[in-house]
Amino acid sequence: MMESPNMKQILRINLVLLITLAAFQNTSAQCNWKSRNIVIQHSDSCKGINFTSNTITAFVTQNGTFTSAYSCDWTVNGTVYPSNFAAIAYNFNNSGLYRFCVKLTDAAYVCDTTYCIDVYMNCNACPNWKSQINYENATVSDSCPRKYIYAAVGMKNQGKYTYLWTSNSDTITNKDTFGHYVPPTNGMFKVCITITDTLTRCDTLICHDLYYNCYTTGIQEEVNEASSMKLHPNPATGKLNFESKNNGSAYKIYDSWGRVLLNESTLAGLNTVDISNLPSGVFYFSLVENNVFYHSVFVHMVE
Repeated sequence: MMESPNMKQILRINLVLLITLAAFQNTSAQCNWKSRNIVIQHSDSCKGINFTSNTITAFVTQNGTFTSAYSCDWTVNGTVYPSNFAAIAYNFNNSGLYRFCVKLTDAAYVCDTTYCIDVYMNCNACPNWKSQINYENATVSDSCPRKYIYAAVGMKNQGKYTYLWTSNSDTITNKDTFGHYVPPTNGMFKVCITITDTLTRCDTLICHDLYYNCYTTGIQEEVNEASSMKLHPNPATGKLNFESKNNGSAYKIYDSWGRVLLNESTLAGLNTVDISNLPSGVFYFSLVENNVFYHSVFVHMVE
């Protein structure tokens, strides 16, 4: 029995439809974005220091890493920002809500999707100082007979601020959460610290009065500020090394709250300090040797 031309055309059409449907089903499976483990995230400069502008960085990852498999089209609050990268840095001047969206296009399967994240920024607000400062550890004390005043303040997010220490209007230091001052005579000293937020320029002032009475003779024992002590490795993990000229010189390690964590004596030559009990973080080191005050900052990283 011979087939009619009409039947052949119908068979061809059905075959084309089957092939097209199979291709569509395969493409649909490949374009299943939910199975690709894609996440959009952000970070911002409100948590940092020395930014010239407030910045939000939005980025998209696949399985936890940046992806370059797709083209990326970004918008911020509906405005297009040309970029074909998996991240965008956006400078802003005002507090408020910012919506970041990225359109991902898979050229291989000609399919796309859009991911969005809402970010509320309030960098321009002054900090709640009571939540940032540990006032119980804002201390001022003398160190007789070594002839200097020690001052310290405990801070959360300490890298976000600058610090200016003064004693009776004389500048002690403008770098750290702690400072040392050598009074010229016995007497009453007002030691103050001005803490300034690097982004908002808001500041606060903490002062303590201390009666200093360390000079018992007519000769003043001078303690000079020296350059930072060289610590290695830095960052450190478990061990910290430094050089000392003498046996029996006193060194201390403080946390960011100004609390003394280690108070030991040196050996002449290379000293190795066991810091394995310290958590990860930023710590302060001080050493007084031959009437010279040395200090430094180091980072400890727990494995």
